[in-house]
Amino acid sequence: MTLPLRSALPGAIVATLAITAAVLAGPAFAADPVAGQARFSQVCAACHTVASTAVVDRGRNNPAMIQNAINTIPQMAGVGGAVSATDIANIAAYLGNSPSSISFAQTAVGATSAVSTLTVSASRLAALGNLSAVASGDFAVQGGSCGTSVPAGTSCTVGVVFRPTAAGARSGALTLSHNGISTPIPIALSGTANVTLTAVLSADATTLAFGNQPLASASAARTVTLSNTGTASLDFSSIGITGANAGDFTRGGSCAVGTPLAVGANCTVTATFAPTATGARAATLAVAAIAPTANNATANVNIAMTGTGQAQPTPVSSLSTTALTFGALSVGKTSTAQTVTVSNTGNAALTFSGIAATGPFSTTDTCSGGVPAGGTCAVNVSFVPTGAGAATGTLALTSNAAASPQAVALSGSGVLANTPILVWTAATSADFGTVTMGADGGLKHFTLSNTGDVAATLGSFAFAGDAAADYRVDTTSTCTAGAALAVGGSCDLAIGFSPRGVGTRAATAAVVADNASLPAPLTLTGVGAAPPQPALQLSATSLDFGPTDTNGRPLTLTNSGAGVLHISALSVDSARFTIDAGGTNACGAAPFTVQPGANCQVTLRWLGAGTAASAPTGTDTGTLTVQGDMTPATATIALRGAPRSTESSNSGGGGCTIGSGTGAADPLLLVMAALSALILWRRRTATSPALTPRPLPRCGRGGQEGAVHLSSDVAKAFEQTASASKNEQAAGAAGAGMMLGVPGGMPPASWSARAWRRAVRSAFVKATPLALTAIATAAVLSSAPTDAQAAEVGQPLPVTTVPSADGAPLTLHDGKAKVTYVDFWASWCGPCRQSFPWMNRMQAKYGPQGLRIVAVNLDASRADAMAFLKEVPASVSLGFDPKGDSAKRVGVRAMPSSVLLGPDGRVLLQHSGFREEDEADLEARIAAALKKS
Repeated sequence: MTLPLRSALPGAIVATLAITAAVLAGPAFAADPVAGQARFSQVCAACHTVASTAVVDRGRNNPAMIQNAINTIPQMAGVGGAVSATDIANIAAYLGNSPSSISFAQTAVGATSAVSTLTVSASRLAALGNLSAVASGDFAVQGGSCGTSVPAGTSCTVGVVFRPTAAGARSGALTLSHNGISTPIPIALSGTANVTLTAVLSADATTLAFGNQPLASASAARTVTLSNTGTASLDFSSIGITGANAGDFTRGGSCAVGTPLAVGANCTVTATFAPTATGARAATLAVAAIAPTANNATANVNIAMTGTGQAQPTPVSSLSTTALTFGALSVGKTSTAQTVTVSNTGNAALTFSGIAATGPFSTTDTCSGGVPAGGTCAVNVSFVPTGAGAATGTLALTSNAAASPQAVALSGSGVLANTPILVWTAATSADFGTVTMGADGGLKHFTLSNTGDVAATLGSFAFAGDAAADYRVDTTSTCTAGAALAVGGSCDLAIGFSPRGVGTRAATAAVVADNASLPAPLTLTGVGAAPPQPALQLSATSLDFGPTDTNGRPLTLTNSGAGVLHISALSVDSARFTIDAGGTNACGAAPFTVQPGANCQVTLRWLGAGTAASAPTGTDTGTLTVQGDMTPATATIALRGAPRSTESSNSGGGGCTIGSGTGAADPLLLVMAALSALILWRRRTATSPALTPRPLPRCGRGGQEGAVHLSSDVAKAFEQTASASKNEQAAGAAGAGMMLGVPGGMPPASWSARAWRRAVRSAFVKATPLALTAIATAAVLSSAPTDAQAAEVGQPLPVTTVPSADGAPLTLHDGKAKVTYVDFWASWCGPCRQSFPWMNRMQAKYGPQGLRIVAVNLDASRADAMAFLKEVPASVSLGFDPKGDSAKRVGVRAMPSSVLLGPDGRVLLQHSGFREEDEADLEARIAAALKKS
């Protein structure tokens, strides 16, 4: 090339590139960028540089473009004769792949060098495709940005690393292939590897476990092979044994201090174990070495050694029995042999020097050859009576065991000829297990055999012992009194067991027969268990009736025990009450039964209820008595019927009745009426000084229905007014009463008109919000259900949840408490100030026993309730029902009202109002309910 190309190729030239490329295709060869660099310098450098220019960029990895330029550009005509197709391919490779060779810095053997990159460029006229890069030798392709193609006019990189596997000069090549040049392009790779001296000592084991070893005896040697797997020679600096029991281990082997261990060489260390004490023993075989040529680098190996010291092996002889009883046998006969099994539970062989029996007994055995550790042998003993009467002897075993000699007591009885001999074969005792009193415990069978030489006539079978009466000979027995039992014959004795008491019941059974040798009595045992007991649980301990209770009051009888409950009688001691045994789930007329876990109902009716009721003259009381086989056998339920007992099943008095807004019990009417009476009274006393004010009852004290208790705010209003008008009031007449709960009593008649106006005005100001609150509560509850719809004793509470302080549902009966006390209250209710301290005491006292108290506030304003609780703190669960839905469903008519729930959530008691006299009775009801739960 002698002239620079300064203009773009004509379009026709570009169009012919593909044809030219096809023409250039020839034999495969490797395009050499190094050779291309030399030819570029000789032929092209006068006109062109390698730096990126529009002309040179066209020829990168594109020999077809270079050949086309030579063929079509006149200025390059002289170049055609100076270069060959190989030269052109090499020049294209040199221009398109930079650098043409890569040399790596020195790298340690086994290490990886930093990444070097090769830049692959595509011609501005054509993209490269099918790009691949493969490294050879100790080199590897790693990283780079090249994929399988390079867009026209762009470049990418191929990363290469050097990973020498041996020291010295290392070479290889990075071979590129793509569609720009038809032949592979080798990029020379070179690097030098050096060796890093390392100290590495390896062992073929990290632990040596010697297992069990007798004291004072050495184990077989265990070997560990140590190898120099580093690159520097090693010198052992120490080889020793350390640890708590180092003295129990010794070492040997070819590894030694002062003997170098060359690279790749190995040696051995041996160890033996000779325990000096019993139990677990441990030590460490510690080996330390250094590499002088590697700056004295260290290489250490620690091998854990364990073993267990055991006492010297000794045999232990264990006998299966220490006594053999042969029973009765005719003189001169030989009994069936009985076996004594000898077990060697030691760790050494058991050998015998003598096995012999005394008296009329003989032996054979399998023990003469000795018994290995863990093995057994047998000694067979036979009885040969030589005379009538009892015979005894001893089996003696003499061995090398520590317990030698060992003895087995032998006994039997000789019987003269022509005598029946009765024996129990197989079982001689029986355990009937646990049987319920009065129940049949089944049969146990015993076999009675005649081993004598004449027939036997059986007599009776007698039971003896404290529980003899619990056992019987069953009629299915073939062993019967008077039966003959032939020589060699047998019969079956079936014994039954039916315990008459609780606990262990033991007895013996003996056979009686004349002129016969009799066996020892049978041993009989069994355990008598108490029969399952019923338990009566009543849904209520008292029932209160009102005129509206036309359907009566249900009483649920539940059998909470494990046995069937037999109710023998139901009776009422008052003609004013009747028992209705019909209806759904009715118990029926007594006597009747209730199965375990089941229940039934009876309905109690009061003759004073309903429009057609007989006219009662006052409160009726009575007692329902339930009799049955529970414990105690009698249960009572208090009955009470009252003409005015319509609001709840129990009224303690002291409450503030909530009217519906139309009756005399309306709270606002009561407040207004009381204040009007106050003004009227004042006017009358002003004209009639002789009139003396009379005391009026306070709400929550007298227990009268319809009374309204003003809160302490109203009381304070009177007190403050009285204080402000102290110059106008008299000292107070003797005997002046208490009005509307005002502690100061009735204002003195000597007050001036001005003082009275102040007092009345202040009272109205204080009372009006309270009255409005009461009116709101009354309006909410005005649609409360009738008694037939409200909570009934013995029935579940008709409401399950109320809102809590954060609005989440608060469960009234949570299923965990044994007894639940639900109290409905309001901030304007005076008796509630007395009931809350009592409820706090009850929760603290009975909470651990299972009592849970829930107080449900019915104020329309949460602020009123919180103000009340600030003055009267509560330690019970709190619910807030400003809409009064729960009170409607329960049938609340007075403040406070409470309901006592049993463990099943059923109503045990309803109570209205609260006064000091109620506390003891309510506490007793709670305690009784907890005791029954």
